[in-house]
Amino acid sequence: MRKRASFVVFGLGALAIGSVFGACARRSAAHPPVVTPAPPSGAIPAPPSSASVLRVEIDQRVETVPLEDYVAGCVAAELGSIPLDPPAAARARDTQAILCRSYARASVGRHRDEGFDLCSTTHCQVYRPAPSTVIGRLSREAAARTASQILMVDGRAVLPVYHADCGGHTSTPEDVWGGPPSSFLVSMRDDACARRRAWRLDVTLAELGDVLAADPRTAVAGPLRSVEIERRDAAGRAAWVRLVGRQTRVVRGADVRTAVQRRLGPMSLRSTLFTIVQHGGGVTFEGRGNGHGVGLCQAGMIVRAGGGDAPAEILAHYFPGSTIASR
Repeated sequence: MRKRASFVVFGLGALAIGSVFGACARRSAAHPPVVTPAPPSGAIPAPPSSASVLRVEIDQRVETVPLEDYVAGCVAAELGSIPLDPPAAARARDTQAILCRSYARASVGRHRDEGFDLCSTTHCQVYRPAPSTVIGRLSREAAARTASQILMVDGRAVLPVYHADCGGHTSTPEDVWGGPPSSFLVSMRDDACARRRAWRLDVTLAELGDVLAADPRTAVAGPLRSVEIERRDAAGRAAWVRLVGRQTRVVRGADVRTAVQRRLGPMSLRSTLFTIVQHGGGVTFEGRGNGHGVGLCQAGMIVRAGGGDAPAEILAHYFPGSTIASR
C-alpha cells in the first residue's frame, strides 16, 4: 500500500517529526508525538492508588520501576528539550511531572490481565528510563521537586488525559470517545496554542477503504465510495464521519483516526480537527493539531509556562476545579 503524506507549518518552517508542537518544545526523535487513546473509563475520575512501584512493560519485557523514576522517565520522553529559559522550562517539566504521576497513579493495573500495570507506549504514557544527559537530569529534578504531588478534583484523584497540540481548542471526552461527561474535562478555546501546525494527508479512496476495512469499527461492505464529516463538535473536530460503500455507516471520528494511524503511522491523521475533500479517486485530509484534543494541551502548557504561569495555574486552566495535593 502506498500513501502520500505531507504537512506545512505556517510561519515557523519545517520542524522535526519529534516536535511536540509548532510553537516550541521538541521531543527526542525516539519518542513520537503523544496520541493517547481513550482510557477504558472514558476519562472519568479514578480512585487514588498508593502504588509506589510500578510494573512497566518495555520492549516486551516487564520491569519493576519506582514511581518517581517512572515519572522522571515520562517527563524526559514526553518533553525532551524545551527552548525556553531555565525557570520557564522547569515550570513546564514540573507540570508534566504532576501529569505523569497522576496518570500513572490513576492507571495502576490497566494491564493487570497481561501481568503488568502500564505499558511504555502512547496507549498509556511514553516511558523510557531517564537518560544520563542534561534532559535526564532536568527531568529527575522535576520529579523530585513535585514528589508525591497529584491532581485532585473534589478531594478525589483523577485521570488527567493530555495531548500534544489542540490546534487552538480542546474537546470533551464525550464528544471524542463517548461516555459520561466530566466536570474537569471541558471544551475550551486555547489562545496559548496560537501557532498551529497544519498538516495534510493524501490517500486514494481505494487505499482509505482498505485501511478502514481492517478495523471492525470503521469497516463498510463493498468498496468505499465516499467519506464526509457528519457532525463536528464545539471545537470543530470531526465527531462523526459518514462512510458510504454498499452500505452507509456513521462512525466516530476518533475511530477513523485510530484506524488510519494503525495502518499508516502516527504522523498520518494526526487529529480529528480536519476537513475532507474528495476529488476523483482520491481523498485529502487537511487539519491542525496533534492528538485526541481532550484535557491538557502540551503546546499551550509550554507557552503558558513561558509566560510565567506556575504548574498549579496551568493545571487549573486545563482541568477546571482541580487542585494539587501530596498523596
